[in-house]
This record gives sequence, C-alpha cells and structure tokens, in this order.
Amino acid sequence: MYRLLTPGGEIRVYPTVTLRWEPYPLLDPVLEPIREAGAIVDMRQGRLPFMPKPSPILVVRKPD
Repeated sequence: MYRLLTPGGEIRVYPTVTLRWEPYPLLDPVLEPIREAGAIVDMRQGRLPFMPKPSPILVVRKPD
C-alpha cells in the first residue's frame, strides 16, 4: 500500500490491538522496513463508537 501512495498521502490502520486488547506484538517488526523506505509513522488515539475501548490508530504517511 505504501508504494502506491502519492506524496503526502496516508494509510490508516485501526485497530492496532489483539482481540485481548493488548498491543499487537509484531507491529514494530512490520513497521521497520516501512520506516526505512522513508515513511512517517505516527500513532494517534482512536475513538470509534463501536469499539468498547479506545485503540491507537496507526498512520503511515509518504513525505511530500
């Protein structure tokens, strides 16, 4: 997905937790090559009405 982004575009991934509401354990190894490709990776607090607990949203942006 990152390869197809236009400069300034972003990908949002939600939720970033397991079914036990724990942080997804393999997230950092997955993000490492994306960061190496020059992506800007950010975690934001998410609040969707149908989720029982807030979960971080992963935002991956391609620089301009």
